[in-house]
Amino acid sequence: MQLKEERKQERELENLKNSKIIIKRIPRTKHKHVVAIANLEVLGPDVDLKKTAKVFASKFATGSSVSKNAEKKDEIVIQGDVATEVEEYLTGLMKDKGLDIKIEHVTERLILEPTVAPVIVPIFTDGFEKIKPEEVDMKTDYMTPNNVGAQITVNIGKAIDDNIISKFRSEWKELCLKYTNKENPNDLSEELMFGKEARELRSRVCAFLREQVAKLRLENGFEEEDPRFKDVDFWTRFTKSRGASDPDIQFVGLNWAIKEYQKHVKVYDSKGNVIGERESERPEGL
Repeated sequence: MQLKEERKQERELENLKNSKIIIKRIPRTKHKHVVAIANLEVLGPDVDLKKTAKVFASKFATGSSVSKNAEKKDEIVIQGDVATEVEEYLTGLMKDKGLDIKIEHVTERLILEPTVAPVIVPIFTDGFEKIKPEEVDMKTDYMTPNNVGAQITVNIGKAIDDNIISKFRSEWKELCLKYTNKENPNDLSEELMFGKEARELRSRVCAFLREQVAKLRLENGFEEEDPRFKDVDFWTRFTKSRGASDPDIQFVGLNWAIKEYQKHVKVYDSKGNVIGERESERPEGL
């Protein structure tokens, strides 16, 4: 019985380690922002969101509350542009708990949905993989000392033209008028969350952002990027087939989009709901 309980606790810990806290920086007016934090429950089953909201309010000397997001899940909303401070605080909190939870910032939704359009600056980096190659077994790391002095470049581009962003946002507003949530007007409808038109628009936004980063990549001396890489359907096909669909594409390291490589694998449906679990196929030593 005790062994069964220990295994249950180990599994719960693995679930936590492979979960994500999502931070969204949302403009409300030209000069005001709020920060929405979702999935804080991954810090542990004993997390009380209302008490946590009060902690944030005290920590950052601002208003903080618990509300429902578009997916009807609880999240904490903090008044003020404190996304960086929140991430630093949560990172320290996770270290204290011995957790390695990923923090994810939303991209295409931050462009389409805020009241005021954000300023977007593309950045391309190269060389960080030379510091700590992921193939190296952490227990027998003999490569890192040999990489002292490796060249690393960070290329920061110009802010993207506001007119381009406005065009994407206009398309989104048209979809919002077309697919209004009549029961809950302040929430996204099913079509806006998962519909074909909304998904296609988000895919085009992501493809455009990738193109802007790819331009900086050329400035760093790389060859032209394969045009397939900006197509979300390519990555879906490539990931599901583990590269067999396009054998001419060689990956540096592992394609971590393959869920089976995670230490503990959850199975999701098309709407992001957990429907099961399966054994990990994570390579030994990683």
